[in-house]
Order: sequence, then C-alpha cells, then structure tokens
Amino acid sequence: MNIAIVVYSQTGHTREVVESLAEKLHNENRAVSVHPLETAASDKDHPEVQLTSWPDVADADILILAAPVHAFSLAPAMDKYLQSLGDLKEIKALLIMTQHFPYPWMGGLRAMGQFKNICSHKGAEIIADGIINWSNKKRPEQIRALIEKFSQVLEPLHNA
Repeated sequence: MNIAIVVYSQTGHTREVVESLAEKLHNENRAVSVHPLETAASDKDHPEVQLTSWPDVADADILILAAPVHAFSLAPAMDKYLQSLGDLKEIKALLIMTQHFPYPWMGGLRAMGQFKNICSHKGAEIIADGIINWSNKKRPEQIRALIEKFSQVLEPLHNA
C-alpha cells in the first residue's frame, strides 16, 4: 500500500501535523511519501495563487491531503491543486484541515466541507478527516487523536 501525503502549509503548522503523522506511519512500516505544495510569492498585481510544484500522486493507493483554512475556506493553493487533478476513483482519501481559530465552527467546518466536496466530485472515497484548531489549548491532544484515528483507519487496509 503506497500512501502519498500532499500538504500545503503557509505557516508550517499544517506541515508539523503531517510530519508527525508520516513519522507514525513510517514507524508502522508503511510506505509513505510527503509532497509539499509550493507557491510563488503573489503580489497585488497577481493575486491568484501560482503553484510551483505539482505533486504526482498517480501511484498512490491512499491519498492524505492536508491544508489550512484561508478566510473561512479551503486554502486556494490546495483548491487549485485538486482542481488540476484528474479522476480520483479508486483512491481512498484522508483529509486534514488546520485553522488558527480555537473551534471548528469558526471556519474549519465550512472549509472541510469544501475539501470533501471537491474530493468526492473527483471520485475519491473519503475514509477519514480531522480538523486541528491551532489556538485551542487542547491542540496537542487534537493532533495525537487525529494521528491515532488515521492510523486505525489505515490498519485494515495495510493488512489487506
């Protein structure tokens, strides 16, 4: 089972969660590769996000996507990347959303809904998701719980 993690992280917070998850999966002897989405610096004359990396996930059996909330929506870089992908049928997807605000209802739920909608319309089967609230005092517990949840969801697939 080949697991590809595509992560967009503007501040490093989302990347931190992904690195912890990848370490756990590596320790469980799972084939994991991490692919960061990179963007060009935008300016007021070119406000549209410009991706400078386009991770190829064609060989992935499992796709983990991770992105932050931007203005109560899915980060434009991840949205653009997902829109560029072809069919995701027969791909099982796990989604990670990070947000600054302390509670999911402060934009995270809306952004996660957008994330799920795009992936579902591409044909992906979403098997797990989670939101990490960066300014919540229980953030470390949220991260540990998400990593454990994802590990448990992937266990039967790993043994199949």
